[in-house]
Amino acid sequence: WAMAAAAFGKHIQGFGANNPLVWNSLKQPAKRQRRAVVSEPADALLAEVVQRVQGVVGGGMKLQLRDGSEKVCSPGEATEVWLTCEDVITSIVSLSEPGHADPVRVVAFAPSETDVHAWGFSCYLVFRRVSAVATRALAYFSTRSRAAAASAACANTTSETPVPASGARHSGVHALEDLLLWMSTYTDLFSNKCCITGTLLAADLTSQALLPPLLRPYKLSPEELREAAKYPNKRRAYHLHVAPYTML
Repeated sequence: WAMAAAAFGKHIQGFGANNPLVWNSLKQPAKRQRRAVVSEPADALLAEVVQRVQGVVGGGMKLQLRDGSEKVCSPGEATEVWLTCEDVITSIVSLSEPGHADPVRVVAFAPSETDVHAWGFSCYLVFRRVSAVATRALAYFSTRSRAAAASAACANTTSETPVPASGARHSGVHALEDLLLWMSTYTDLFSNKCCITGTLLAADLTSQALLPPLLRPYKLSPEELREAAKYPNKRRAYHLHVAPYTML
């Protein structure tokens, strides 16, 4: 800019080089002021998510934050969220890093299994199938929350007032909340009959093993997920071989 201004100055001698109107037009544009954004610590957001979900599901599903050694820990040290419904299912959601509400993997086990860890898999077919469905659900929730976060970020750049980071729909935070709510709908895995066949057990197409309805719809709004997690009578269950393709 300085070199351009000097070169231009040589050519405006006859037009009043000292004329302020001329030089005002050459002023370097002011930098856009970056708005201050108020943000919450990552571990505080994680704790809030777990508390909200636990408040919705009540005692039917127990949520715990655990570290890499699978011990109950503080939010800042947590690398996993455990969901346990006694005698039904245990699910583990792995986080991207300690204290961050950003889910990267989910797996389901039987409560009776002993070799349970975030990067393993169940020895029972029914829970391996649930894990496969949960992986698809995680991908859906992550994509949805990233899109919402990007939209919120674009809206914030045109706003004149700071927007608290906790008020925006962050990628990760809401994906985790949606995933935990959805996993909480599996408390009736072995009692909720299929909406289409009306049966509790059906033969798996590949193994011919009798399995309960394994699909719980996950392409729902956050409000619908909360209702399904809180009220078992509002849940729908489907055998995988008869579930509508749009739900997968």
